[in-house]
Amino acid sequence: MTEVTDRVAVDNIVARLERLPTSWWQVKTRIIVGVATFFDAFDALAIASVLPVIAPLWKLAPQQIGFMISAGFLGQLAGALLFGFIAERYGRMTAMIWSIALFGVMSLVCAFAWDYNSLLIFRTIQGVGLGGEVPVAAVFISELAKAHGRGRFVLLYELVFPIGLVAVALAGVWVVPRLGWQYMFAIGCAGCCRNRRGGWWCTAELARPKPPWR
Repeated sequence: MTEVTDRVAVDNIVARLERLPTSWWQVKTRIIVGVATFFDAFDALAIASVLPVIAPLWKLAPQQIGFMISAGFLGQLAGALLFGFIAERYGRMTAMIWSIALFGVMSLVCAFAWDYNSLLIFRTIQGVGLGGEVPVAAVFISELAKAHGRGRFVLLYELVFPIGLVAVALAGVWVVPRLGWQYMFAIGCAGCCRNRRGGWWCTAELARPKPPWR
């Protein structure tokens, strides 16, 4: 009898949430998560615009170039596991804020790399943040969408990542020859740091007491 009662209570809560109107907090949170995913894609592929310059500059062998690319994905694997645990233990917003902070800061650090080994280490650590943001954000954004139209909304959100990939390719064509390869990482850092402030705003809104009629 208790299980049935608990199930009914859960169903009532879900139904109540579905009836609530969309708030400004939900809209702004979606924008913030979308921007974070955009810069996640930007930073993930920035190395593709950088390698044609640093490969001859640092006299990199083909094996080193391949390992440089692979190191970022290795970090992303570790980040997905680590921040997935953090999200379940401490909350999805907390996990996203710190994953964004990690890959944003490491993006700036990558701009100051002085040789192959330093950039390899920095990119691996940056990959931890990159890999942590994507799965946590995908789950969080689906929870913000109502059942009706959720599939369409999540699909539109997932389009942000390929848009970020296209953006970094286009930016690389102009930025790298004119400003230098370091600015590709600096752009990623600037966007992430700006977006992290929005993440703190969302967390504060969640914690702030609200009147019962809201």
